[in-house]
Amino acid sequence: MSSQTESIVVEASEIKTCVKKFFNLKDDDNFVIYKLNSRPASDELIGYLGEYQKVAVAIKLNGEDKIMNLFIKSKKKDKELDELKFFYREFNTYNKIFSQYTHREDDDAFLSKYLLATKESLFFEDMCVKGFRMTDPRESLDDVHCLAALKQIGKLHAESLILEERKSIENKRPYRLEEEYDDFLNKYGYIYEGWYCHGVNAGLEAAKLSQNMPKNVDFPLFAKRWHEFFKNTLELFKPSKTSRNVICHRDLWSNNLMFRYDENGKLAQCIIVDFQSTGCTIPAGDVMSFIYLNVNDERRHDNLEKYLQGYYNSLGNELKQNGFDVEKLIPWEEFRTSCETYKSLAMVQCVILQQLGLIDGKQAKNIFKNPEDSYRLMYISRSDLIVKLITTDPIYKKSFMFTIDELIKMCLKSELK
Repeated sequence: MSSQTESIVVEASEIKTCVKKFFNLKDDDNFVIYKLNSRPASDELIGYLGEYQKVAVAIKLNGEDKIMNLFIKSKKKDKELDELKFFYREFNTYNKIFSQYTHREDDDAFLSKYLLATKESLFFEDMCVKGFRMTDPRESLDDVHCLAALKQIGKLHAESLILEERKSIENKRPYRLEEEYDDFLNKYGYIYEGWYCHGVNAGLEAAKLSQNMPKNVDFPLFAKRWHEFFKNTLELFKPSKTSRNVICHRDLWSNNLMFRYDENGKLAQCIIVDFQSTGCTIPAGDVMSFIYLNVNDERRHDNLEKYLQGYYNSLGNELKQNGFDVEKLIPWEEFRTSCETYKSLAMVQCVILQQLGLIDGKQAKNIFKNPEDSYRLMYISRSDLIVKLITTDPIYKKSFMFTIDELIKMCLKSELK
């Protein structure tokens, strides 16, 4: 028995393993799978780094009919992506790190329920069936959604600190995750070549369209400063040598956050998904990138302190419940200062990730349906597309160009020195 959608094949043995874990069955529990229904995960493009499908599995267990709904993420058949080790990093993050985290009941969970990993696919419970959904990446998160997400980011970061502190006590010496799992946490992802450089170049083309770009600017010098900024900022993706690092998501745009609402429409829970860019760095990297990627400039300006304090309170509460003091591990003043430094990383992620992330989902699926066009946009050049979107899509232009304008001001100041 197998099910196939496009390039994804699901084997019977994989489904059976998921059933056992999903329903917490013992080896001698008997069940019969009598129906599979697979379909694409969405009518829109929900991600650029994998293939996605949903599978509904009907089983007979102890005379009762049961349904298990799966969300399956599989490796994209893409040589360049394979070399960047996105799937490899997520596979190991779940199997080697998250598997050691504290078990949380459903209402307290900040991750989707993970069931199985193979060399080609990751299997999760389909959280949409439980009422979770993504927000529109072209719209700013409001305060309620923003604070709910920051609370969960605090839990995510706290778990790695708790694990390290407990292992340090057991081993009677300092233990750090970035040292044990350096092979997949720190060696791949953001490097100054390939897809990253194409994003930098597309951002530079966008800068030419800005009203903040002086007509008499020495553009070759400006372009040099632009590239230097993006190249130098890459250092902030690396583990700190002086401050405490945590397991960071590093890709916290709205499609990697899902929200659930109660029967009255009130926000009840947020979970974080898609850990293909995971790495070790200080918390400010995730926090500032999340805020810049998901909150418009006016709301960000008015509420930044509230957002930072909301995150820090969550981090502190999680640590306190497990017997640790946040001020001893990540002092508030150190965290607040680092957030200023990591604004530059947040702006870099806005330019690189929002180029494609702000495209309307159905339009994006149409743009990337042709393999040759997809390859060109990912690995050769996407500048023409970005310029076209800026000139034809007012929503895209307003969101994307704000960060471009901020970076223009920074590079012009640098040019004058």
